[in-house]
Amino acid sequence: MLSRSHWIKLASVAGALLLLLGTSVTSYRTVRALIDVRVSVEHSQNIIDGIDRLVSLLRDAEIGARTYVLTADARDLERYREGVARALDQLSTLRSLVRDNAFQSSRLDALEPMLRARFDILETLVMRRSLGAEPGALAASLQPSPDERSRMRGLVSAMADEETDLYQAERERAATKASRTLWIIIIATGAGFTTICVIAIWVAWEMRMRQMAEGALRTANATLEDRVRLRTEELSRSHLRLQELQSELLHVGRVGAMGQMASTLAHEINQPLAAIANYLAAAGKLLRSGDVGIAGACEALDRAGEQTRRAAEIIRRARDFVRKRELHRVPESLSLVIEEATSLIKGAASQQRVDLRLDLDSRANAAVVDRIQIQQVIINLARNAIEAMTVCERRELVISSELQPNGTVEIRIADSGPGICESVAEQLFRPFVTSKANGMGVGLSICRTIVEAHGGAIWFEANRGGGAVFVFTMPAATAADRVPLAATASA
Repeated sequence: MLSRSHWIKLASVAGALLLLLGTSVTSYRTVRALIDVRVSVEHSQNIIDGIDRLVSLLRDAEIGARTYVLTADARDLERYREGVARALDQLSTLRSLVRDNAFQSSRLDALEPMLRARFDILETLVMRRSLGAEPGALAASLQPSPDERSRMRGLVSAMADEETDLYQAERERAATKASRTLWIIIIATGAGFTTICVIAIWVAWEMRMRQMAEGALRTANATLEDRVRLRTEELSRSHLRLQELQSELLHVGRVGAMGQMASTLAHEINQPLAAIANYLAAAGKLLRSGDVGIAGACEALDRAGEQTRRAAEIIRRARDFVRKRELHRVPESLSLVIEEATSLIKGAASQQRVDLRLDLDSRANAAVVDRIQIQQVIINLARNAIEAMTVCERRELVISSELQPNGTVEIRIADSGPGICESVAEQLFRPFVTSKANGMGVGLSICRTIVEAHGGAIWFEANRGGGAVFVFTMPAATAADRVPLAATASA
């Protein structure tokens, strides 16, 4: 919507334009009137010139007639006849010029018979002279009568005077219109120029105010940009700190999970250690028995080495699981990732008499993931399932994978436990929400954070046969991602 100042400027500009338009119209009308006056003046001048020319032609015709009467010279006769013809033509021309003026037309109507009568007299005298009449007898008739001469001069003078008066009047009218128009143009031009100057000063003042406002706005923008930059830096530092805290929380979660599985791991490691002790004792006995027992001792030592590597692999997996590290996603074999994760919970499953099964899809074997974090999700969900089934007679835990049509891999951890009540299921993945008596409620929240960081989703479903099913997805590896995976597998 336009402000009051804009409306005033628009009104001023419109007024100036209307003033200029009025001046232009007045000037145009004046020019047209001056043109008409000029035409009238030229018309009057043509009539005056025509009257003078007619008088001159009449004089030439009379001189020609008189000279012919006196000399009988053919050249004078020709001059006479030419003068008469031209005088009649000039009379016709004058009639066409004065047809719009009734007074002049009436005077011309009165003059024409007189001229024609005079021409008839001259023609009679010329004819008599050509027939041999004496010049002396004809000389007296060559002069017009005083009354006739007076009337003719009066009519010609009246026509000339009237046209002269008209001529002067038109010139005065033209001068008056020109003077009036000049004053109108001067006044209008001054008013328009004054309006334009006022508008120009106003616009310059507003431009100055706008420049000052723009300068203030630029200063405010610079200040705002500095504040935004500082705030962005603070948010960036806060985000980095949040990532560090999140990494710490994931690490604490893995350490806590490993602490809860410490007895199970001790049992897992105790088995290969006991086997190593037995194999070494048997090898010692065989070596002391002499050369006969050397082959058996070597076999016992080989088996002790296998058990040593087994114990070392268990310790390596546990150490990798609890080691603090950054998110590092690379192409991995999901089958190996899931098998390594289940190896860390097999002891807990066997202690609780849980039937642990794997149902892995060979088509869903490749994904770009952080191996340790995905294992943390699987271990956390599997441990929750094992703990939930301690109160049930049927204890089955199935970990499966399947390639979906949309290009994602779906991993399901299904148990046959008591399930989850609806009040807890609605807010299951929120922090500090748990169904355990001694739980903190951060395990499932950590799982959701890890899965979403991998571009996937996690949710809960009820198991048809009883129990709960936790499902999470992640993008499958592309053809380009499978190349380094194949190279790693071949190595």
